[in-house]
Amino acid sequence: KPKPGNDPFSEKQSVAVIAANHPHVIDVEMALPGLTAPRIDLVALEGDTSAIKIVFYEAKLFSNSALRAKEFPPKVVEQLGKYETWLASSGREDEVTKAYRNACGLLTRLWKMQGVPVDRLVELASRPDSPLTVDRKPRLIIFGPHTIGNWLHHEERLEKAGIAGTRLIIKEHPKDVSIPGDMQV
Repeated sequence: KPKPGNDPFSEKQSVAVIAANHPHVIDVEMALPGLTAPRIDLVALEGDTSAIKIVFYEAKLFSNSALRAKEFPPKVVEQLGKYETWLASSGREDEVTKAYRNACGLLTRLWKMQGVPVDRLVELASRPDSPLTVDRKPRLIIFGPHTIGNWLHHEERLEKAGIAGTRLIIKEHPKDVSIPGDMQV
């Protein structure tokens, strides 16, 4: 049920809305083995003309205090940094691509058995010869009413930490979030 107060959705409910609207989302709440309880909120595929990238997203409500800090950097920057370090560790890209290639194969087979249209990127990523890579720079999705304090000041701090451009999506409602997908691989 919706969270009381200014946020119509919890972060988990919002992640579910985003995943439901993007068939190229291939995982939610991805656990990072070897680390104590951290989970990356969304894992999606993004294609370009030469590869299919596995892209990781952390999702936060505007009201989440991890986005704001009196001292630099905000806690979310540290969180994304831990994910980035984990993704860059030795052998990790092979491990992640192998696991998600397998997951995409399972999703493709399940969707076909159910008569559900199969997302093109998911099907391509499942192939043994697909150009599957890992984007080691996790991205941040922020949603909800952003009237909390001086938001522009906090957004500038995120940008100063390198969380900007394609790494930052800000929308008031999770249904308005658009994460890139098939760009014709």
